[in-house]
Amino acid sequence: MVVSAPYGFVGSEFVPGERATYERFVGYVPRPEGKQSFTAGPKVTHFDRVEWLTLGEPSTAVAALQRGEIDCLESPIADYVPACARGRRDR
Repeated sequence: MVVSAPYGFVGSEFVPGERATYERFVGYVPRPEGKQSFTAGPKVTHFDRVEWLTLGEPSTAVAALQRGEIDCLESPIADYVPACARGRRDR
């Protein structure tokens, strides 16, 4: 995916199997009508940049979340949900 409405793919920072980066597409204007939802309506950007990281080992991903190195997990394994719910550990 090169451009997905409000965000554009940053090919120079792409690392296969590790990272995909998207930056706000300054030319994008949300459509004025419709109700904003997950898959429809105007898309409003709230971030200048989005980085999708691939962290292969589930425990590594949970530890990164607890350390504040990442902001969210897309679909954590059920065994790790309680650890995710406890929140960030102080450093």
